[in-house]
Amino acid sequence: MNRDDIINFLYSIYPKGYVLYTKNYIKEDEYKKYKSVLAQKKNNYGRSLRRIFEKEGYVFINFSAKEFPCFEYIVSLDKTDDRLDNDIEFIKSIGGIRRDIYIYVSKLLDCYFYVTRETSVKKNDNGEYEWSVNNIEIPQDHKKIEIKLQSFMEEKMLICLEEDFCKTILPDISTPYTGMGETTIFNLLFSSLYSYR
Repeated sequence: MNRDDIINFLYSIYPKGYVLYTKNYIKEDEYKKYKSVLAQKKNNYGRSLRRIFEKEGYVFINFSAKEFPCFEYIVSLDKTDDRLDNDIEFIKSIGGIRRDIYIYVSKLLDCYFYVTRETSVKKNDNGEYEWSVNNIEIPQDHKKIEIKLQSFMEEKMLICLEEDFCKTILPDISTPYTGMGETTIFNLLFSSLYSYR
């Protein structure tokens, strides 16, 4: 499956030019197809992935939500806690930096995307805490688990989408959290709650 195939597929299941979930939107054939594709049983690889990560001592969290077209998993690279909330005291207690792998497996197509994120908190000159969240390369000391993740996904015949492709905007489609002109391929295949632009 190439990039054009993915874009054509998305246009076949998301109505163009409508505000999401309006009367006309839900009458469109594309929306009916979307609901049909989403209703088909998709393999949730959560248990298998949990075994892979926990065997290596990582904390694995299934953060999937029924309303999104993906399974979402979070892996704590710091092997410290399964808390997702970035509480100031918690972040300070683990050295001021939290690093996690976010894994998204589409329920619509046989593809996935993952990103490593670093969250940090520090005091500014005014004594107030400032948060920083950045996408980073996976640290060298965690490359082994990245290879295991990639091998597992290849074994399941899932295609890893590249970040630049996931950032591609399809200008005439909207989602519950993104409007027309700002909706990306990531939003359509995985989650409209986050954006990778």
